[in-house]
Amino acid sequence: MTGTTQQDIFRNVLFVYSKDCLNTLRSAARMTQGGLARLSIIDVAAGLEEYRGFLPPDISEQDLIDLISAERQQAIEEHLNSSGIALSGMDVRVRFGTAAIEIIRDVMAFDHDLVIKRAVGSSGLTARLFGSTALKLIRKCPCAVWIAHPDAPVTPRRVLAAIDPMETSDRSDKLNRRILKTASRMAQMGGGRLDVLHGWHLPGESRLTFGRTKISEDKLHRMRDMAERVHRQKATDLMERMQTDLSSANLHVVHGKPTETVLAFAEREQSDLIVMGTADQSALAGALLGSTAETIVEKSQTSVLAIKPEGFLSPIRPR
Repeated sequence: MTGTTQQDIFRNVLFVYSKDCLNTLRSAARMTQGGLARLSIIDVAAGLEEYRGFLPPDISEQDLIDLISAERQQAIEEHLNSSGIALSGMDVRVRFGTAAIEIIRDVMAFDHDLVIKRAVGSSGLTARLFGSTALKLIRKCPCAVWIAHPDAPVTPRRVLAAIDPMETSDRSDKLNRRILKTASRMAQMGGGRLDVLHGWHLPGESRLTFGRTKISEDKLHRMRDMAERVHRQKATDLMERMQTDLSSANLHVVHGKPTETVLAFAEREQSDLIVMGTADQSALAGALLGSTAETIVEKSQTSVLAIKPEGFLSPIRPR
C-alpha cells in the first residue's frame, strides 16, 4: 500500500487538546497534511461558577472569559511550537463548560466530520483507556470519533475493520461500506495491513446442546457449517462490492460473539486501530450505542475509530 492522506474521508477535523496529546496530535496533523483537509484544536476549560460572587464591579464574567481564553490559547501555541508542531492554518478555540458537550457543540457549529481525542487511561488487563468524555463523544457526537491510545504509532500500521454484513437494510450496508473505506484509507496512510473481521455464532446454539431441545453433535456440526457458509458469503459479497478499496485486505470470519472476537483478534494481532460502527438510534436520539460497540469501547486496549450511521442525531443541543 502506498502512503496517502485522508482528504477523501475526512475534510474538517477537530482535535481535543490536552498537555500530553503531542503523539496523538501528530497523527491528526499527518492525516490532514497537504492542506486540503482542515484541522482545528479545541481546549475545554471548566465553567466559571467558582468565580461567581467574587468578581469586582469593574470585571465582568466576559472579561474573565477573555482573559482565561487568551492565556490558555497562548500556552497551547507555545507548547506546540516548542514541540515542533506548526500551527499555520489551524484554529485554536477555548470553550468553557462540560468537555463532551462543548466538543459536540463545536462539531455542530463548524460542521466537523471527525473528532480526535487522546485516551486518558493506561494499558493493562484491568485498566480502562476510555474515560467518561470519550464514551459520551462516541455515544452522542454526530460525527466520527477517534479515541487514540497514548502509545499508538503516529500512523496506524495494523488496522482492524469490524463489520456486520448480516444486516440487510440500505442504511446498514452504507455503514459497513463506510467502515471498510475508512479502515482501508487508514491502513494506506501508514503503508500497513488491513484486517476485516466478522464474528458470527449460531443463534440459540446453547439451547441445542442440552434438555429437550438437544440435538446430536453431528446435526449441530452441520448447522454450524451452514451458518458459517452463510456468514462468510455475506462478508465476501460485501468485500467484492468494494474490491477497488480492499484489494489487499485480509478477511477473517471467526466463530464467536462479535465483542469477544474483535477484542481477542485486536490483542492477538496487536492491531493499532479498530474501526467499527455504532448502532442506529431508537426513539432517544443518540442515547443508545449498541451493546457490541459499547462493550468493545469499554474493554479495548486499542485505539478505536467509531463511525456513525447516516443521519445520526445527537441529543445535545447546539449553542
